[in-house]
Amino acid sequence: MTDSFLCGWRVRSELRLPELAPWSGDDRPPDVVIRFGEVPGRLDDLVEDGPFLQIDRRGTCLLRLDNVAAYLVTGPGEVIVSPVPGVGDAEIRVFLLSSVFGYLCHLRALFPLHASCVAIDGNAAAFCGPLGAGKSTTAAQLALRGHRLLADDVCVIDRPHSRALVPLMPAECPVR
Repeated sequence: MTDSFLCGWRVRSELRLPELAPWSGDDRPPDVVIRFGEVPGRLDDLVEDGPFLQIDRRGTCLLRLDNVAAYLVTGPGEVIVSPVPGVGDAEIRVFLLSSVFGYLCHLRALFPLHASCVAIDGNAAAFCGPLGAGKSTTAAQLALRGHRLLADDVCVIDRPHSRALVPLMPAECPVR
């Protein structure tokens, strides 16, 4: 298992996550553990029952994509992945780092944006847009001019008080 940085979380994963920066923070336990394993075919006591997604009353989530993998989110700190044989890691990561990550944010009352973000004069400036819009390029140019990079590609917003906050990336994360 390797540890990575994702939106302020220490993520320990059996699945290689090259899109994420290596963890360089403190030695606290991981906030999220991603492991391979078997997942049930169905959940019980459902509040949501769709063709791909099931959520039970405890908040357990089962996302089943027949040609990729099944993802079981048992709480804000654990994801079990059951890949379809022969599917590559890149395809598994697409849904893990989008849909599953979004549900983990929901469980933690965080709001994810497809955005890059920098600190300017003590405030966060987020750049949202579709793939190829220049989010990372804009943030990188501002980082090269001395502004701290807060997030690249995915930015989460936390509102613990009256002010919205963006978790910091480790200082030694390279600008991509």
